[in-house]
Amino acid sequence: MSSEEKIVHIFRHGEVGRDPEVVDPPLTSDGIEKAVDLIYKLPRCMKTPTLVVVSPLKRCIQTALYAFHPRFNEHLLHRVFNNPEESTKNIGVIQRFANGNITYMLDPRLQEVGQCWDSNNRNKMPSRREMDPRYKKHFIFPEEFYPKNSEEQEDDPDKDQDWYREEGLWAGRIFTVESLERAASFKEFIYNRPEKEIIVVTSNAFMDTLVHEPDVDLDYLESRSCVWKPTVSGRMRLVPLIFAESKMDIVPDEDYSQYWPYKLNERSELFNKWYRKPTKIYQSLLAFEACKKYLGLNKMTLASLEEELGSELVEKVKNKVKEDMENGRSFSIS
Repeated sequence: MSSEEKIVHIFRHGEVGRDPEVVDPPLTSDGIEKAVDLIYKLPRCMKTPTLVVVSPLKRCIQTALYAFHPRFNEHLLHRVFNNPEESTKNIGVIQRFANGNITYMLDPRLQEVGQCWDSNNRNKMPSRREMDPRYKKHFIFPEEFYPKNSEEQEDDPDKDQDWYREEGLWAGRIFTVESLERAASFKEFIYNRPEKEIIVVTSNAFMDTLVHEPDVDLDYLESRSCVWKPTVSGRMRLVPLIFAESKMDIVPDEDYSQYWPYKLNERSELFNKWYRKPTKIYQSLLAFEACKKYLGLNKMTLASLEEELGSELVEKVKNKVKEDMENGRSFSIS
């Protein structure tokens, strides 16, 4: 099977409450209603999905079940379609969901990518023991992230995992290379899956990490149906079908230059397999070096700067930089 024959449908989870203190918040009633009605708005290209891979966050689990599972979606449960005109457009895939011949899997690599540097409980993934039993019984748990466990065990085995402790690949926030490392791991996983059509349910920020669209407002990014395309550098890329590039045989590489610091020499083999060196960063560094040389700054040292500007101003700069770094701010001198 060629990669171009595989389709990946990526959905954003439904609406949740805004209270930042709520741990792993569920969908709102409106979020559940819209998830249930999603059956009427399936992509035209969706035909025979056989695998649904979901983030372990409650809002993603609920979105997947209320949208696609007959035990939770009343339209599928009773096969009553209030909008026949819409439902007939996807009658084949709707019947497939109603029949329940689909595997549901939880994968912590789909965890939300934090949009700030402060951790919060909204994105804290639960262990299996902390999950609602009404939901978790419908999912399978890959042993790579969920070691064998029995309810009789005193210790919760999931709590030793990096994803639970938010370490390693799960430590990165939005626009960091750690989030790209996690996305590379997940891309490797779904690219090598045997299924021809896969549904993914995650957050809007991680959707952008999988399919990078720098000029798109993340708040309005709800779903993308993508195909695999080879890139000019010999890598593979998920390309949305709405992009003109989806009709091309070979597509440009995505540019992740805004992910900083890149530290290319410290990236894993898997990272380098999925991402090329950021050309914009390279071009910016060349321009920066050229400016330094033109202005005579390439030989500048702190000692020469102190001699030129005076020790009092240099000391002020050093103190300001130290203060801003300690407070987690970008430094500036007024």
